[in-house]
Amino acid sequence: MKFGKEDITAYHFSPLPDARLWTDRTASVFKVFIGSTNWTERYWRDNLYPPGTKPSLYLNLYSRTFNCIELNTTFYRTPDSEQVIKWKEQTPDGFRFCPKVNSRISQSRHLGMDSDGWESFWDSMSHFGDQLGSCFLQLPEFFDESRRTTLFELITGHWVRPGLMIELRHASWFKDLSLMNDLCQLLAGRQCGLVITDTPGRQDVRHLEICSHSLLVRYVSDGNEINDKMRLEDWKKNIANLRKEAAVQFILHHPDASLMIRYAKDWNNYFNS
Repeated sequence: MKFGKEDITAYHFSPLPDARLWTDRTASVFKVFIGSTNWTERYWRDNLYPPGTKPSLYLNLYSRTFNCIELNTTFYRTPDSEQVIKWKEQTPDGFRFCPKVNSRISQSRHLGMDSDGWESFWDSMSHFGDQLGSCFLQLPEFFDESRRTTLFELITGHWVRPGLMIELRHASWFKDLSLMNDLCQLLAGRQCGLVITDTPGRQDVRHLEICSHSLLVRYVSDGNEINDKMRLEDWKKNIANLRKEAAVQFILHHPDASLMIRYAKDWNNYFNS
């Protein structure tokens, strides 16, 4: 079963687990960033972009409602510096880009430690400057706990930089508390963290392991507005409790553009007004 596409017919809402804090330093700035996964999808044209809007203006218009973006294009190709600067110039100060680490790294046997992939990726991302949010390494579904040595080597080596988030998908990582403790301690020592993926079919990946001062949450809706209301209100409550611990980047994966716009406006009013 493909991750995020599990059978959810028996899904029942349950509150988020208690947060576990792995860093003892208080975050200097608390801010909530909310965004989606793209600015080019067709559904935005009927909601964010007036008829006849040129594609070159899409990102700027998107950034007037959302203040961050999950940048998936970097998974397929590491952009050159000119492209990164162009994206940055189309958005206001304070907008955050959250790039996905290139597939040459995440899908490779040695997680890019045997190539120049990391160096190329970090060099490109540096051109975002202070608009660079959390970069995240999305590990493939088959990457299980038997490959812990590879992952631990990556985290403790020179390839990783502060702020990197790692998304674990295989269930084995969440079944061994001792393993999770060791992983979180390593990440906290490098000022890195774990992506939190809230998807109805996989409640194990909906953790609250807070290893750094930046939190990256990938929220996958089941398309049910009633469930969204319960789930998002629970997130708002928990994020408010983390006000002294972390800045939050909250990414909506949702089939309804109009609801995403409504949620973004509500959250910006609640947290950032």
